[in-house]
Amino acid sequence: MTILLTLMTRLVPSGVFVVFGADEFVNHARNVRSFMLYGLPAPSAFSYAIGSLEVVGALALLSGIALLPAALALAGDMVGAIVVSGIALGELVSLTLAPAMLAAMLLLIARELSARRRPRGAVRSPGWHWRPPALRARAAIAPDPRS
Repeated sequence: MTILLTLMTRLVPSGVFVVFGADEFVNHARNVRSFMLYGLPAPSAFSYAIGSLEVVGALALLSGIALLPAALALAGDMVGAIVVSGIALGELVSLTLAPAMLAAMLLLIARELSARRRPRGAVRSPGWHWRPPALRARAAIAPDPRS
């Protein structure tokens, strides 16, 4: 399950983001024209900024470094794509692929936030169950039957 979750929230999205981010540089003139249609300010700079965000974000997803900030930034990028080009102009990619990438980033964000709630140094193993301090105090009186 963990491998599938990693594949769906980090590896596949990183491939999508690197391809679309690189396209902002490779086909810059075409993307600038699109950004003009969207009514965005400074379309050329905006295109470079989005391309940089997507490529750097993809590298963060692949490396595992700064996952939460990268996922937050990429989720914002996808919300922008859905609203600006998907809803406003009906572009198919922004109405299909962008929502899937947004869902992956939201799942990754939830997973990262959940992992941060676990105590530091806690190792998950099949028999390990983390409990808040209040429940641990009760467990000292009446041991957990799962243990």
